[in-house]
Amino acid sequence: MDFNKIKLIIWDLDETLWPGVLSDGTALFSEKNAAVIRDLTDIGIVNSICSKNDEKQVKEYLEQYGLWEYFVFNSINWSAKGERVKQIITEMNLRDENTLFIDDNSLNLSEGKSACPKLMTAGPDIIDSLASFAAEVKSRPGFAPHSRLEQYKLLEQKQNFKAQAGSNEEFLRSCNIHVDIEYDCENHIDRIAELVLRSNQLNFTKVRSSADEIKALVEDASVKTGYVHVSDRFGDYGIVGFFALKDNVLIHFVFSCRTLNMGVEQYVYHTLKCPKVTVVGQVASTLSGGGTPDWINSSDSAGVTEQTNFENTKILFKGPCDMGQIFSFIKESKNIVTEFNYVNDPGVLSEGGNHTAHIIQSLTLSKQEKDRLATVLPFGDGKMYETRFFDPSIGIIVYSLFTDPNLGLYRDKNTGTVVAFGEWTYDLTDESIWDKFINAEVFVANCKFNRENLKYIKDNYEFLGRLTPQQIVDNLEIIYDHLPSTTALILNLGNEVEYEKETSPAYIGRHLYNRELNKLVREWAKDKDKVYLLDVSQYIKSQDDFTNGINHFQKQVYYYLSKDISDIVASVSPARLKKANPNIKRLRRLPQYIVRKMKKFMQK
Repeated sequence: MDFNKIKLIIWDLDETLWPGVLSDGTALFSEKNAAVIRDLTDIGIVNSICSKNDEKQVKEYLEQYGLWEYFVFNSINWSAKGERVKQIITEMNLRDENTLFIDDNSLNLSEGKSACPKLMTAGPDIIDSLASFAAEVKSRPGFAPHSRLEQYKLLEQKQNFKAQAGSNEEFLRSCNIHVDIEYDCENHIDRIAELVLRSNQLNFTKVRSSADEIKALVEDASVKTGYVHVSDRFGDYGIVGFFALKDNVLIHFVFSCRTLNMGVEQYVYHTLKCPKVTVVGQVASTLSGGGTPDWINSSDSAGVTEQTNFENTKILFKGPCDMGQIFSFIKESKNIVTEFNYVNDPGVLSEGGNHTAHIIQSLTLSKQEKDRLATVLPFGDGKMYETRFFDPSIGIIVYSLFTDPNLGLYRDKNTGTVVAFGEWTYDLTDESIWDKFINAEVFVANCKFNRENLKYIKDNYEFLGRLTPQQIVDNLEIIYDHLPSTTALILNLGNEVEYEKETSPAYIGRHLYNRELNKLVREWAKDKDKVYLLDVSQYIKSQDDFTNGINHFQKQVYYYLSKDISDIVASVSPARLKKANPNIKRLRRLPQYIVRKMKKFMQK
């Protein structure tokens, strides 16, 4: 067995990673095997679990040894292992021949081989050899620990959310993928050589050049070389691609499997103006002349879209996917601050921070209360009530009104703290639909619900439903009253055009709700000299302008909105921003004022 080919090891647990059986209380994990997992991670081999066990019990056990975080794409349940092994490999965008499955049961190994014919398999007696291999690699001159585990953690988060998205293209558009092509290859020869030598699925030419040979290509004036850097809202993937082009023919065109199905190779191919390439062997993607993917953004001059640049004032973009899409047309700078939906540490899509109730409570909740909520709620995290909305250094806030009409609100029976989570049509305190939450038959934002944490919510929280349009405007009034006097507010109004293919109960009739809300907001904003409104509805000319929902539009809609924002920013002069806000004096009375106001509108 060639250990150098291994990119992934899938581990059985009982009688394999440790002697004994966890559920019987006879498991005895050794520090020796713990060290093997750490060393394998250091040399760039990723570890996963395929075990017949209780996931909660396994997690708690591995956490005792500080090892749970070393495993990704785990499959821990009681079903047959063959298809589960195949699913792990597929979701990680890897190949059978680069995967080792270790299990003490020969039947499980046979199932794995049946599902993945080129899979490498072994019993637990291989562990000592793996330990020796890892130690040898770490002893090589110039060795540095790999960060591949973190990259696969990002991929794992993406897969979790992709499973809950609508279409694949809509999911990709929501990722805010940035692709940058750089040309200082001489500074990254080792990483490029690793890509060329180890990548297979997206290696179009299969030319296995050494580091010295790549260095010679980079130094050859007749050869155009470049590397590709990718990031998205989940994180930074680093250098994931390389090309070498001579006489309009690609010598190298290779990408990491971590970018599989993102369209990165297609984007780069079109940026290079579709040069000639001889594809060698099987490749997991087809290069076509069909154009660049519209979900990919670039911060260099070769980008597929015009970008708006804000340099003179600090601007906060805050909201869900619409803000992320608009931001794809904004050239990033030190003056741009973003607060979008994000994936928190438990792996849950956190949306509540963009709700007006959370923004208001950010001014009054103690750190102790924020930390408590992060602990007791299965979807909680320490950033749910963190925002720079009231930061005096922010000159302009671009805020989306897409969140409030969708999320349900829950009030803590003891503290009065209000938390926003999930679609308003599904009540977490309703025991009759708990199975839907547990089985993710309704939107759960990738939260792992069970009867225990649902019971905690039922016992401690009161379901308030969603806010009425008038309650949202009441919240905007509170927020506006306490904005710094130098801050202007741009609001993105909800779409008033019906999406005719809507089937989700939470969204049916949303255009009518938005229509009522927008009417109230327009009336409220009339006498506000620092409030500006964006009207997305004017850019929805037909059903073709939607992708898969009333809040999801084709790329050009977001482009028009970014241009509107640019025009507003240009019109807001520094002198106007500095105009005093008489309501700012209320800031000193804020805690009592907000508590009274919130109690009033929550009781309506």
